[in-house]
Amino acid sequence: MKIIVTYDIYEDKQGSKRRMKLHHFLRELGINTQKSVFECNVSREELRIIRRYAEKNLNLQKDKLRIYHLCKHCYSKALVQGQGIEITQLQYQIF
Repeated sequence: MKIIVTYDIYEDKQGSKRRMKLHHFLRELGINTQKSVFECNVSREELRIIRRYAEKNLNLQKDKLRIYHLCKHCYSKALVQGQGIEITQLQYQIF
């Protein structure tokens, strides 16, 4: 399934560390299309892994993580302006 993951990490003493760890984690699952936005093509299990990661590693009282599911119809209607790689152009494997 195609998803968009966005995040906003609260700036406290550990905020930068949480942000960097989350960024590196999500880079394994998709394309970093904007500063705190990832486009991912994941299985249901990989989606569960993302949610578990957030529960264990983020401060859910202050940090925000949003996951948007994109149906095929909606994804095909997405407008992209400017440069960058689209999720359909990426080939990767998760080990």
